[in-house]
Amino acid sequence: MDFMTALKGGNNLSTLGLGSTFADGFIKANNFTPNLTSNSSGFLNGLKNSFSNFGDWLFKSSDANKVTNFDRLGNVLGGAGALYGAYNQQKMAKKNFDLQKDAYNFNKYLANEELNRRKNMENKLQNVWSN
Repeated sequence: MDFMTALKGGNNLSTLGLGSTFADGFIKANNFTPNLTSNSSGFLNGLKNSFSNFGDWLFKSSDANKVTNFDRLGNVLGGAGALYGAYNQQKMAKKNFDLQKDAYNFNKYLANEELNRRKNMENKLQNVWSN
């Protein structure tokens, strides 16, 4: 039994089919002509033709400069790569800035500790000499 017969509910299997009105409406509305024979050559030929059509589209030039769609696709991919590279560069610049900010804060802390240590030493010396 082929696909359309099963879809219409033929061959005494009316419980499996969806009814003739659905199938007929589907065929009329979509100009549907299934090629679902037992061999798969129709599917493979269709697949081969679709790759061939994609290849024809990819290398077809539409202007006087002979710029193909493959060139345009390369430009789009190159632009996407540039955007990704810029994003990574910005991310690394932010990490570098954060590291520099942490180093600055640590050096500021060390300088303040050194000042506090010197003040304490001077205070202790003044206390010793004043007594």
